Amino acid sequence: MLACVAMQPRSWSVLALLLTGCQEPTAIRVEVSVQADCAGPDATRSVLRSTGFVIGGADLLASRPAPFPVTEACTQGDPMSRVGDLVVTPGDGSDGRIGLRVFAGLDDTTAEACAAQCGPGCIEVSRRLSFVDNTTLFLPIEARRSCVGVCCEDGETCQDGECVSDTIDEPCVDGGDCDDPLLPLALDVVATANVNSVRKVRVLGGIPPFDVSITSGGGQLEGSGRTYDVITGPTHSLLTMSVVDGAGSQASASVEVGGSQLLLLGGYELTGQDVIGSVSTIRTTTDGRSWSEGGALPLPLSGLRAVVWRDEIWFVGGTEEGGSTTSAVVYSSRDGATWTPRPALPEGRQSGHLWVTHDGLVYAGGTHPSVTAPRATVFRLTDRDGTWQSLASLPGAMSHGASTTWRDELFIVGGKGNPAILSSPDGGAWTTLELPLPGDTGHIESNRAAVFDDAVWIAGGHSAVNSIGSSALHRMDDPGGSWTTMAPLPEGRHSGAFVVHDKRLWYLGGASQGLTLGTNTVFSTRDGQLWETMDPLPQATLYIEAVSFTPNAP
Repeated sequence: MLACVAMQPRSWSVLALLLTGCQEPTAIRVEVSVQADCAGPDATRSVLRSTGFVIGGADLLASRPAPFPVTEACTQGDPMSRVGDLVVTPGDGSDGRIGLRVFAGLDDTTAEACAAQCGPGCIEVSRRLSFVDNTTLFLPIEARRSCVGVCCEDGETCQDGECVSDTIDEPCVDGGDCDDPLLPLALDVVATANVNSVRKVRVLGGIPPFDVSITSGGGQLEGSGRTYDVITGPTHSLLTMSVVDGAGSQASASVEVGGSQLLLLGGYELTGQDVIGSVSTIRTTTDGRSWSEGGALPLPLSGLRAVVWRDEIWFVGGTEEGGSTTSAVVYSSRDGATWTPRPALPEGRQSGHLWVTHDGLVYAGGTHPSVTAPRATVFRLTDRDGTWQSLASLPGAMSHGASTTWRDELFIVGGKGNPAILSSPDGGAWTTLELPLPGDTGHIESNRAAVFDDAVWIAGGHSAVNSIGSSALHRMDDPGGSWTTMAPLPEGRHSGAFVVHDKRLWYLGGASQGLTLGTNTVFSTRDGQLWETMDPLPQATLYIEAVSFTPNAP
């Protein structure tokens, strides 16, 4: 509904209904929405029955006249359903002040009943402000559930369940960056998000301009005015944002970055001394206390690499079922059950390194065609449906090493072929760090990395001489410093999965020696000092991949 209303000193009249606009240069456009459902079979909360308006001189509201017009118009929304617009213009003799009250009747209560008696089933909000000559102002009004049954004195209105002054001193010009000027300054954003994903952020209330920033937890902000995208970083953290408005008011909001489920993808399974080989099994848990099967990969794979990117799990490459053929496949999934084929790698790879960068996915190294032939090639995928492009090669061929993203840098630590520590801002150029490899035992192959407590952690591995698993755990707080030795794993492991989930470090599966002594053990720690043994996996599995992920995130 769009109406044009001329306001007289103590009365008003509707000049036109269902118009496309008003021609007077001095006007106020009022946009009304209610936090309720429209009538219909899909309603799950209170239903908006009707909305009524009282518009006139600023002193008119004290007498509580009957509302006019009254409308049942409603366009479903979540959380706010839209009622419509009113365009109000000053009448002859007006002193330039306007009073406006909105009555929203819910369920069995009408707007007329709410005007006669404020009470249950009613939301009542009012505004007082002044016209600005030759200017169209914009006045958004949101009738929220926190104000159901809240009755305020004349000169006040309900806001977040409390009575506050209904006078607006600084109205917003139509077409500008406007919000309900009586809303308290706040940041509207979801409470949780996956890593490497995008969430909408909106500034509510307050007075423009706004200074919005990330104060902790990493990530990026893109946008301006009241609307932004927050791009979460690659590590689990509490991402905190703040906003300061033009009046100096401040507000903040936090997003817990991480996944609700821990998913184990594929791997190389063993039963005693019997080799099953690469599998397509996906196992899930929320807390490591019990495991269930959660779908399957499109094909059996071990040595694949997986990341979370834009609310999807992406996996790249791996060794196919027989254990001797490397694969170039790439798939993604929003739920871990239904998989979409994506552009394949230029050639097969397994046990390489996979990251999410600002420009897309980067895959480096790995072996092809056999597990004894490391590669130095680097590929990047910038478009989900594009093609992988070649980047500058690694300083040497590398596979079976630890890799992670930390402080906007890509890292490789150890591995087969070129045992070194490399870093790169984007995968396009690599630097060999002077920092020595962690530990004195030379367990540099099939180790794994994770970022936890703003540090790089390296767990397990085996030496180039033998395949006996290491229990070593090391932490790096400064790439220009040294490694700190932490509490070792309860047993030596290599080729397992190492991941952060539920504010803990997890080491899952792997092997203690060679490829014949695979394990189903699961270890977890909150601080790197004390390890707990969790419920075991249903099957001994190595060359397995793990991600922390919230399926079907909004």
